[in-house]
Amino acid sequence: MESNAHRRVRRRDHLAQENGDTELSCSIDELDPWTAWAYRPRTISLLFIGACFLIWASGALDPESSESGDLVTSVKRGVWAMIAVFLAYCLLQAPSTVLIRPHPAIWRLVHGMAVVYLVALTFLLFQKRDDARQFMKFLHPDLGVELPERSYGADCRVYIPENPSSRFKNVYDTLFDEFVLAHIFGWWGKAILIRNQPLLWVLSIGFELMEFTFRHMLPNFNECWWDSIILDILTCNWFGIWAGMHTVRYFDGKTYEWVGISRQPNIISKVKRTLGQFTPAQWDKDEWHPLLGPWRFIQVLSLCVVFLTVELNTFFLKFCLWIPPRNPVIIYRLILWWLIAIPTIREYNSYLQDRKPVKKVGAFCWLSIAICIVELLICIKFGHVAIALNSSNFGIPIHQIAEMGSEAPLPKWASTPCIMGIDEAGRGPVLGPMVYGCLYCARSYQKTLATLKFADSKTLKEEQREELFDNLKADESLGWSVDVIDPRELSAKMLKKNKVNLNEISHDSAIGLIKRVLNMGVLLTEVYLDTVGDADKYRIKLSEIFPSIKFVVAKKADSLYPVVSGASIVAKVTRDKVLREWVLEETAENMHRSFGSGYPGDPETKAWLNHHKHSVFGFPSLVRFSWGTCTPYYKDMVEVLWESDKVDEDVPNGSSGKQLKLRNVGFTTSKRKSEDVESSAKGRYVNSIDLDNSFLMFTVCTDIQRMIFNQS
Repeated sequence: MESNAHRRVRRRDHLAQENGDTELSCSIDELDPWTAWAYRPRTISLLFIGACFLIWASGALDPESSESGDLVTSVKRGVWAMIAVFLAYCLLQAPSTVLIRPHPAIWRLVHGMAVVYLVALTFLLFQKRDDARQFMKFLHPDLGVELPERSYGADCRVYIPENPSSRFKNVYDTLFDEFVLAHIFGWWGKAILIRNQPLLWVLSIGFELMEFTFRHMLPNFNECWWDSIILDILTCNWFGIWAGMHTVRYFDGKTYEWVGISRQPNIISKVKRTLGQFTPAQWDKDEWHPLLGPWRFIQVLSLCVVFLTVELNTFFLKFCLWIPPRNPVIIYRLILWWLIAIPTIREYNSYLQDRKPVKKVGAFCWLSIAICIVELLICIKFGHVAIALNSSNFGIPIHQIAEMGSEAPLPKWASTPCIMGIDEAGRGPVLGPMVYGCLYCARSYQKTLATLKFADSKTLKEEQREELFDNLKADESLGWSVDVIDPRELSAKMLKKNKVNLNEISHDSAIGLIKRVLNMGVLLTEVYLDTVGDADKYRIKLSEIFPSIKFVVAKKADSLYPVVSGASIVAKVTRDKVLREWVLEETAENMHRSFGSGYPGDPETKAWLNHHKHSVFGFPSLVRFSWGTCTPYYKDMVEVLWESDKVDEDVPNGSSGKQLKLRNVGFTTSKRKSEDVESSAKGRYVNSIDLDNSFLMFTVCTDIQRMIFNQS
């Protein structure tokens, strides 16, 4: 008859094999009666509990109650339930890893979470960029909104004499940024994972070089030299690596003789032993030896490449999917990667030290590489359209020149403090696009800029503007860019149900130009603009979006600041060129291009509008339908009824119960009520119709209008 001790040992080994944890047979702690219950398999019991929970949560026994919810809520609950079932399976049945603390089931659960994350990324990869951004709202309600990207290199001066309250403001703002502590903590964690100081310094310097390489794509990577070298490498990285290596030496020097909780002599010892369960059961020395041979060098180099790619993906995913750095989704991803990296590094190091001729990497290694690749593919797919591309050819359709600018590669002066001026052309005309233009240069070039004879474009003759613009394009010390806003876009935004006024459209265009230039890698420190609306409110709005840039908003800025005068010339010449080469998509024989200046007070423009009006669809697509100038012509328009696709059967004679008069979506006869028409420049296109996508209605009407004109 065998002793009780032998029976306990045999039972412990059996439990270890059941859980796939061969390490348990070498651990004395699992013989402790206080913890042995946690290692007994309870798969059937937990399956029964899980089934009961599904019955309750799904409403399987009460189908009527579950049908009361909307489709979106039901789908979300179903997806979360599907994930929960899969994680429960992994918790109980997935293969265990080399780690057994605090419990092997924890790492089986992490394995399941990694698989779920990989599947979710794969789904995201097959979506369109805009759909993927809106899909993120299901993870957090604050997502799906475009981000103001912060540039840390907007002003690299260490000493600011014109700021008496804090002459070292730039240093203080960078030094006491909340991400400094996150930086230090991150490198402390990496040191505990890698456990090799030379390799850590390779990663540290490699990431800073990577930031420098991609600074033209991501504003976050645009850092000052002292921020990158002194604060990052020599301060945060060094302190994190130093603290991490001290932690490694502490655990390396410990004696690992674990005694069960029940055998501890007092309550304090029991608490310490409980906390000790969250520390390693033993400490393995990582032997990387990158110079052991060519193949080992490639293997260690591959580790560094994957490590740096994962870090790079963090910033590009944030940029491409519009995820703010403080959003919980960023935190969740970092925590998940931290949990995945712990067994991954252990498995990869064991793989390198394994002398077998045929071997394979562990499950976590495979998952880490797969996740890294899919994240990178998402960044490539969504990132290349998010980065502004420039063109210098005017002789192309308007939708292709909506974003134009200097075609030369980014000059060296762009990395020094730069100024930018922004102005518009074509805000008032009833015909053609509105164009916003910007001009930027190094701050040190300001004195030279004042000698280039730039002036308000409205005070110059056309020949003078053309000559100055040609000189501007040839000057390598200047950069420029434009945003051409199609008249159809202006009308659609100003006439839709939730209309956007012209000031908001102007603000968005100016903000877009600033973002575009920052994304190119230009170090903007000052921006000068002509005011649109209240100057102080406009300046505050811009400063909140771009806190590192100084904004000067003034009336008649194009007459006060040469950089704004240059932007005015860029915008005016661009608009004139677009109008001259505008292709009238309507091809009726009686159409002509003698539309004058396009301003409402121009007799030639009025005559052109009167000649080209249509009784149903108003005017050609060159006209801004939302302008008050068009209102007098509405009295000659016919009344049209729109029928809904769904006919109300209760209405007698089979007539539609949802008929909409055209006065709700366009033009009517003179019987139209006065409140249905807004005679101001803001206008209305959709007045009271319940449509969310009035831009689509406007586009459809424009297409039909074009066909009518072509048949006229």
